[in-house]
Amino acid sequence: MEFKPRFPTLAKTSPKSLINQGSPIVILRDQFTISTWLLLGASVNVALSLLLPQSSIYIGGLMLSVLGFRVGLALLQTFGILHNPGMDKVVLGKVSPQIPDVYGHLPTEPSQERVVVLLVGFRSNHPLGALAPGFKETTNGFSEMLKVLDGPEGRQKYGFLGMSSYMGMESSAANEIISISYWRNIEAIHEFAYSPVHKEVWDWWNRTEKKHDHIAIMHEIYRAEGRQGAHEAVYVNSKPTLLGGTAYPTKEKTEEKEDELVWRSPLVEARRGVLASGKGRLGQLKRS
Repeated sequence: MEFKPRFPTLAKTSPKSLINQGSPIVILRDQFTISTWLLLGASVNVALSLLLPQSSIYIGGLMLSVLGFRVGLALLQTFGILHNPGMDKVVLGKVSPQIPDVYGHLPTEPSQERVVVLLVGFRSNHPLGALAPGFKETTNGFSEMLKVLDGPEGRQKYGFLGMSSYMGMESSAANEIISISYWRNIEAIHEFAYSPVHKEVWDWWNRTEKKHDHIAIMHEIYRAEGRQGAHEAVYVNSKPTLLGGTAYPTKEKTEEKEDELVWRSPLVEARRGVLASGKGRLGQLKRS
């Protein structure tokens, strides 16, 4: 018997919302240290005070008003008076991603299907961070590749399943951006490497690499075979992310149209049964 899906209804459209791309504001904020941002704000305040002596009163009042609004909003959300947007799309309870087969059928035993993980990252080691020469072209190329992967061609032809993006924390500013993506197999990744969009970006990089030695790029590939002990994952009260944020195309027969393309989430209930423990999710316990 298949595991119980958390989302029994299949999506009719390609799940673009499952891709977490870095917000430009978050990336911009990471380019300078906190002290630099505070000094910039203080400098603007001093400049306005000198140019418009009376403005300091209004600027101070505005800043206190904004701060009071944000504190009040946080308190109202904390005590449940206002909606907490941080809980939007949270999957309450305990779930585990169990990868469906190519026909969309969920497995009957844990970790039956293989998955390939591709980590791609880039970083600017230049004093100007994201404003450094070549960095904009690098991010634009990455975005163009994502557009292809996130569409029907990427998800069906290349076996792209989804992606989550994160920013490093080892530096006070200008950290690397890492994207963790999931694929059906390594052969699909290699096929995408020869696609027109990737070839165009790679050719640009090879032509300009010597001029942009301050830009670091990296990737790692891992393959987890579909067998006992190969991979396991669990999420508790989490938004769909990482392997749990992927989506799988499958064809569904309906009365109106045969073989309609729909999308399945891999998340299944894991509060009880074999998926409740790490050994169970690794396939080291018999399913009752």
